[in-house]
Formats: sequence, C-alpha cells, structure tokens
Amino acid sequence: MKITQKEAKQVSLFEKLIRKEITQKIVAELLGCTVRTVKRRQKRYAASGIEGLIHRRRGQPGNRAKDPNLRADIMAAVRSKYEGWPPTHIAQMLAEQEQITILPKTLRLWMLSDGLWEKERKRKPGRRWRQRKEHFGQMVQMDGSKHLWIGNEYWALMKLVDDATGRVFMRFYASESYASVVDLNIRYFKKFGIPASIYTDRGSVYKVNTNNPDDILITHYERGLGNLGVELIHARSPQAKGRVERSFNTDQKRLVRELKLIGITTIEAANDYLEQVYIPKHNERYAIPPVSNIDLHKPINGICLERIFVQTSQRHVLNDWTISYQKRLLQLDNTRPAIVKPRDVVTVNEMLNGTIFITIRKEQIGFKEIAVAPQKQSKKKVLNAFLFDTKQDVKINNCDPEVTYVAKVTFSNVIRR
Repeated sequence: MKITQKEAKQVSLFEKLIRKEITQKIVAELLGCTVRTVKRRQKRYAASGIEGLIHRRRGQPGNRAKDPNLRADIMAAVRSKYEGWPPTHIAQMLAEQEQITILPKTLRLWMLSDGLWEKERKRKPGRRWRQRKEHFGQMVQMDGSKHLWIGNEYWALMKLVDDATGRVFMRFYASESYASVVDLNIRYFKKFGIPASIYTDRGSVYKVNTNNPDDILITHYERGLGNLGVELIHARSPQAKGRVERSFNTDQKRLVRELKLIGITTIEAANDYLEQVYIPKHNERYAIPPVSNIDLHKPINGICLERIFVQTSQRHVLNDWTISYQKRLLQLDNTRPAIVKPRDVVTVNEMLNGTIFITIRKEQIGFKEIAVAPQKQSKKKVLNAFLFDTKQDVKINNCDPEVTYVAKVTFSNVIRR
C-alpha cells in the first residue's frame, strides 16, 4: 500500500523517539494529536515498520458510505433528467420530486468522479459590498433580463428585489418596455404597498439620457413615481444594484431548467409557475428577515395607479375643435367644463389599456372619435349679366364647373359683372 507524504514525515520522528532523543509529548505536539495516540503508533511502528503508520481504514468504505444501489439510481436520474444541472440544484430537485435526500457536496463528488461536472473557478471580488437597508420597503431594486427562457423565443424577465430582505417579485413579458415596467410596478404596489425608493439602471424607460445635461427632462415613469412620492435612484454600474443582477444569473440556470423539465411553452403558463411555485420557493429559501420590523411600504389608499402612470402628449386644437392623435381624429364635445378655443394646447393622456382622456388646465374634456373629417360645402357662384332689353334667359358654358353664367340676351353684346 502506498504511503503518503504526511506519513513519511512521521518516520524520522518515531526513529528519534525510539532513540529517546525526543519525548512523546513533543511528538504529540508536532503531529497535532494526543500522547495516547503517539504511544499506539509507536507500538505499531516498532512491530510493522512504516506500514504500521498507515491508517487501518484506508481502502475500505467509510462508515457513512451511501448504498451503491442508491448512488446508481441517483446518477441514472442525473444522466436522464438533470444533465448539465449543478449539484446543489439537482439535490434540491431530488428532494422535491423524487423524495431522495443527498448532500450537494456528496453529489458533487460523485458527479466529478463520473465526469458529469467540472470544478468552477472562483472569481475574486472586485468591489466592496454595500450594506443592506434596514427596513422592508426602504429600497427596491428593479431590472429586466432578456434571455432565451424557453426554446428560441426571447422573453424579458422583469424583477423587483427588496434590498433589506432579498424577497423577489417577478414576471415574464414580451419585452422590457414602458408598459411591462409599469404593469410590474402596479402589481407589486397592490400586493405590498408603495416603497420609499426604487433603484434602477439608466435605461430609456427610466431616464432621459440625450440632450438633458441638467436632468430637467423626465420620463413618464419618473413623473408617475414622483406623483406617488417614490424616489427613483439611477445606478451608474451593474455592480451598484448587484442583488438583482446576481439573481438573474441564478434564474438563467435554475428557472430555465425547471421550465423545460415541466414542459412549459407559453408565457402565460410560465407566469403561473412563477407565481404559484418558483417565487414562494425562492423567497422561502433565500430571503432573510430585515434588521428592523418596521415596514416602510405606504398603503395605496384608493389611488388609481393606472391613471398615475399615463403617457401624456400635447396637441393643438384645430379651428373645427378637433385634435389629431396617432392618426386618429378626436372631436371635442360642445359642453366643456373649461373654455377651449382654437389653437389652445390640450393634454392627451393614454393609459396602459389604451383608454384615452383629454385634459386642459386640470379639467377633463369629453370627446368622440370620428372616422372621416367632414368635408367643407362649396357654394356655387352666380354671375348676372345686365342688358338693356331682356327677352330670354340663356346659360353660357364656362370652363369652371362651379360658376354658372346667367344672361338676359336680346343682342349679341353681353355685359358681365
């Protein structure tokens, strides 16, 4: 049996011990064991030489070794259902789906020995971590991840992560647009309340980045949060809002596998799975209690959030009291709570569901949509000719069809006016 380097170093110590050059107490301190262990090893060394220093359990299965049949079943499941999954995620799914309990560390060693897993290189941290907020609802981080969540179709997973607890709230959308951002916010506000601040990146939905050096211009989203009293914080790097950024790395591995395992193919079914299974399981496993028990979410108190997050645009009233909006012609009502004159500027407000309402000086104006603009009625022009003696009326043809010449004719010369 091959001897290890550690055991080979003990030979010189036990030789000196036999020659009484050192004491058993010193050998015990150098080997990090007790004097009783040194006495036992000394007797085995004197009887069997170097082989007496080899541990007697070497080459034999451990006392806590798993059943070989259990290992065969687990590795078969890994090859058939969980190929490419990390050991920790497989161990959790085995406990949930197969009722098989196995430590991730043990499963990792088995997968390494069978060539189903490779060691991952650990990266050195490049930035200092910011301390978590103390209160639930004090700050919520928000971001979206466009990824091939199912098949070859790109979806956007929009997510809100509470900074103090790590609780997540997320939903799938077709893209990371203004409508998807507002819809996610409204759903979160109705469930938990309005947070004190929201931490986002500097995307076009969240911030006006061009021709806005003094940050005077704001987006529709900034205006809506301002009306609710929510502070919008713009991060200058992905690492600044690392809690939500790192969680996407986990979702792109774990969530993709679980959706594929269950056979989900539509965005509606994926959202149902998020709400009913994935989010509760994720929060139960990873969320932590906040430092303070005071919740800083503010209640909605009957606020119509859909009217808060409207998209607004300015239009001029035409002479016929109509306005043009996105190739649509809107006719203002005759009865109006505010005085409206042609060339006045009105505000067109469009909600997420497409509903439109028009306001001027904070007063709402009724309107109706008309398909075709009314055509102006043209009046025919009649020119009379005066003669000295009238005998007969004669129509004189002209190149202009809108003009009819009527003459009282008795002589060849006709005077027109």
